Amino acid sequence: MKRCLLNFDKAGAEWVIVAHFSQDPRMLEVLKTGKKPHAVTGNLITGVPYDLIMRERDIIGESTDAGWIEQTRRDKLPELFKINTLFLPRIFSIYQMGKKSNHGLNYMMEAREFSYQTEMEERDCKKVVDLYRNRAYVNVPLWWDAIFKILKDNRIIINPFGRKRRFMGELNRETQKQAVAHLPQSTNVDMVNEALKLSYQDEWLMGFVDLLVQAHDSILTQCVCSDWKRVAHAALRIRHYLEPMVEYGTIEPFTVGTELKIGPTWGDMKEVKFTNDVDKLAKDLKQAFEPLTR
Repeated sequence: MKRCLLNFDKAGAEWVIVAHFSQDPRMLEVLKTGKKPHAVTGNLITGVPYDLIMRERDIIGESTDAGWIEQTRRDKLPELFKINTLFLPRIFSIYQMGKKSNHGLNYMMEAREFSYQTEMEERDCKKVVDLYRNRAYVNVPLWWDAIFKILKDNRIIINPFGRKRRFMGELNRETQKQAVAHLPQSTNVDMVNEALKLSYQDEWLMGFVDLLVQAHDSILTQCVCSDWKRVAHAALRIRHYLEPMVEYGTIEPFTVGTELKIGPTWGDMKEVKFTNDVDKLAKDLKQAFEPLTR
């Protein structure tokens, strides 16, 4: 009896949460358009058009070889050098640089630490940090200030799920950084933990699906794949639990999307786009899974 793995991933969730918490207009516009946040960030930092960044991503991938990247750009993307760019990363594609910026700079990371994390030269990191804060997402530093004001008032940060954390350190930049990172990160993991609890309490679901792994912002499950319609129903049920309406302060309630992958092993999986059409989702899951088992 064949079994399949279904992986539910809150990919990019923290960036989405920061977008709503900070109410940054550019971030919120990215969410509305459905564009890739990492490519948009790369565009805002470098000035290179979005479509060209996506082309460069597909050609360069995740290479960090500065010499190869330079030569590949000149051979396959000569138009990059005809644009009046603000900045071009030397050891990453623009997309990868945008990804690393989104993962670190929302949380007050400075140029030197960003350099340690990315192995980019510090002078390049200073450019990226400045452009991220002052050109790309100008509301994010204002959100940091709002967090610090809460710390000064009572030292307690409460996330949308009611989790409280008291920060006992000195009221300095390091404590502020900890609080800024805690709020979206705890919101993300609490969202997943709540979904796990609800899934476990769902008797229909637990009669069919095994919960295998919870990895911060993802859930790995296993089920028998003889009835693809039932697999689709199970996937939609777990997605429902993973996408609660998040309410926080005076901001408009929001949800965070979920990505779905299927495969015979954790290392061999293919993404399947969610749809509420159960028959179509069942067909898509089957078509994605079967070639991986041949």
